Amino acid sequence: MLAVTHAAESRRGRSRDECQDRWGAWPEQGLYVVCDGMGGLAGGARAASLVVGWLPELLRSGAGHGSMPEEAVRTAIRSASECLYARTHRLQRRRETGTTVVLVWLVGDTSAIVANVGDSRAYLVRDGCMDRLTADHTVAALLVESGDITCEEAVHHPGRNSLTRYLGCEGEALPDVRPVDLAPGDRLLLCTDGFWGSVDGAELLQALRTGEDIARQCRALVDAAATGEAEDDVTALLIAVE
Repeated sequence: MLAVTHAAESRRGRSRDECQDRWGAWPEQGLYVVCDGMGGLAGGARAASLVVGWLPELLRSGAGHGSMPEEAVRTAIRSASECLYARTHRLQRRRETGTTVVLVWLVGDTSAIVANVGDSRAYLVRDGCMDRLTADHTVAALLVESGDITCEEAVHHPGRNSLTRYLGCEGEALPDVRPVDLAPGDRLLLCTDGFWGSVDGAELLQALRTGEDIARQCRALVDAAATGEAEDDVTALLIAVE
């Protein structure tokens, strides 16, 4: 089985009174999670905290009942969304609250499950190349998919931050789930939109190719994003496969 190490950093955005990003890591379970409480909605930080806290047990429960890994992840994310919706509407008199989620769950000897809802992302860096593993669930992403706008136009489109899927929504959350094969030397990066929207892709790839200690790499990446005076919160969780 491949050995992994991890590091994570969060930074409050310039326009925020409180950081609404949350992350969690359970190396013994092989689970790594990043959530971004939805900005402008009441209790976004609380929503992210709740989901990060619920997912390890929900995933253990699904795996313990014999579910296949991909289905166990889908079930855990859907259950977390349902719990958040029920709790939010009970305690806040139907005031809308939500969060994104992106996670990596290491399964087997050399593989992982990657899943997301919303616009928090996962990247794989291998042999000097970077591959984005997740798709954004936003209005702008839908317009790119339909051919109405280009990827370049999506960067500044007003629908860039309008989520089409999130946890805590009314109805069923629909996570994207995919298996990923891993190899020694790989880097997996989980991050919120405040991070990927503030760091240039070439800069990110160069930083992850330096071979430095991953805690130092992660801190440098978040510093670079924050230096850009990011309005949104910035969170990065870096996993190194040994």
